[in-house]
Amino acid sequence: MRLHHVSYQGISDILGLIYPQGKDTIFNAFTASVERTVIPPLEDIQIVLYDEQHPKRGRTQKFRLTLLDGVTGRPIGEELYDTKDPATILSFLALYLDPTKRTFVVTDLYSSYLGVLKKFFGKNLIHQLCLLHLNK
Repeated sequence: MRLHHVSYQGISDILGLIYPQGKDTIFNAFTASVERTVIPPLEDIQIVLYDEQHPKRGRTQKFRLTLLDGVTGRPIGEELYDTKDPATILSFLALYLDPTKRTFVVTDLYSSYLGVLKKFFGKNLIHQLCLLHLNK
């Protein structure tokens, strides 16, 4: 019932028809069950944030590709390229990431990222669109 956001008083009222218990007893039982829950360790997953910037050098448009560690926020790698086609992105990823390692990648909403990432990581990819971009 807590999964459906039923209050402890509501649970107490419902259970009163079956097995009467006060809301404090229900709260204590729920808290104890949460504390007893065994959470398995996370498998070795790398969390990576991928982003691009579009700086201009003189009158020439460049593309700065960036990988950030999702846990520490520190840069994994960044390079400046003339294009951001899928081949360029693949070569950039190959410089800094291991495609055999399970990787969680967060990107903006650019449509070709998912295809490029699937090609690079295969089944080792977990892809998430950036929530900031989705909320805009």
